[in-house]
Amino acid sequence: MKRGLIVAFVLASSFAAAPAALATTQTAHSGNVSATFTFNGKFPTTNFTGERITIAQAGHVRYDQPVVSKVCQSDCAPGSTGGKQSSVHVVDLEHDGQPDVVLDLFSGGAHCCTI
Repeated sequence: MKRGLIVAFVLASSFAAAPAALATTQTAHSGNVSATFTFNGKFPTTNFTGERITIAQAGHVRYDQPVVSKVCQSDCAPGSTGGKQSSVHVVDLEHDGQPDVVLDLFSGGAHCCTI
């Protein structure tokens, strides 16, 4: 009976670790600001889950939330076409010396939008 319990534990442990193994992490940084975008799913699928962005400054987390958009709610896909490029960027948009975080998303569908 012990052998059956060990096998069941090993199988349960394998399944519990499976979602983390599917996660993709994209990171960008500029100066002391870094942004990390994580999600589950791989291209060409349209079923992405667990999108989350974390922004840190000088090693301190300043923002850590699930990704939600008014356009696609929580069903957004990473915005890089085919997953070839990162969807997260840290750039100085206002040219004020402060890095800004930009996250590219894709709403999908026939009348799709890049967000």
